Amino acid sequence: MNRIKTIKTETKILLIITGILLIISLNLNTKPKNNVLSFSLLNENDIDYISKIEITFTEDDNQLVYELVKIGEIFFLRKNNLNVVYEVKQNTIENFFSKLVVKNNLQLVSEKMKDIFFKNHISIKLFHENKTILSEILFGDIDVLGLNRYLKLSSERVYISPDRYADFLKPKANIWIDMQPFKEYLRNQTIQAYTLNDNAMVIKNNETSKKFENIETQLSSFYMLDIFPESSTLLQQSTQVLNKMSIILMTGTNETIHLDIYKLDTTDYIIFSSLHNAYYLASEYAIKKVLDAFE
Repeated sequence: MNRIKTIKTETKILLIITGILLIISLNLNTKPKNNVLSFSLLNENDIDYISKIEITFTEDDNQLVYELVKIGEIFFLRKNNLNVVYEVKQNTIENFFSKLVVKNNLQLVSEKMKDIFFKNHISIKLFHENKTILSEILFGDIDVLGLNRYLKLSSERVYISPDRYADFLKPKANIWIDMQPFKEYLRNQTIQAYTLNDNAMVIKNNETSKKFENIETQLSSFYMLDIFPESSTLLQQSTQVLNKMSIILMTGTNETIHLDIYKLDTTDYIIFSSLHNAYYLASEYAIKKVLDAFE
């Protein structure tokens, strides 16, 4: 009987000790550490006042600059300060801001290591509509595990943070731009007539309706390789342009769209669209599919 009481007493003591240790453990885990901060890279209340985002990619002393400029309520991408702009996808810009406003645990890195991880880097500056800088972030290398990224804030302190920003840290226009520029437009629009080069105008009727359906299908699925704002300069170098083709489209709302297609001395093409007032780079295969629909 006494032995049973002794066992019960020991059990109670173990339970009490376990409870105390659990409380101590929880307190230790929730207590903030001096070198770890939890905060966001952008104040959510500032989003509506952002007028420009400047993203600079630096690799081996070479730089590429993307500017996302707000015109009205829409952001447009401009590359290397050229005048040609491309409309940014709305869901992409919203996702970009959502990544910046989420709080992350940022761990302070030793001052001795502050320059090691930033030889190749991406700088993001967010500008207020009054032209002041709301936030400036320098993104450096990924850690050896590939899970975290080194970043530097305007204070020059270096932190390591979960890499939730990787999608926006690549010098690829298709992250921001719809590379099927006619797809959305032709959902609510039809083509009623066209001319190809100097040929006679072809009008949509019962006999040609199937042809026009195919043209709309091919243009909707027409995928660009890249934006090409440098084209306006390149096209002046006639030695690189082998020939030019022109397509004029007339829509159901009496809108006229000009497509100018330039064959380079490579296998690629440049296409200018008056609908977007922009130049794109397209593959020979994609161009052939579109042209076949018109012939």
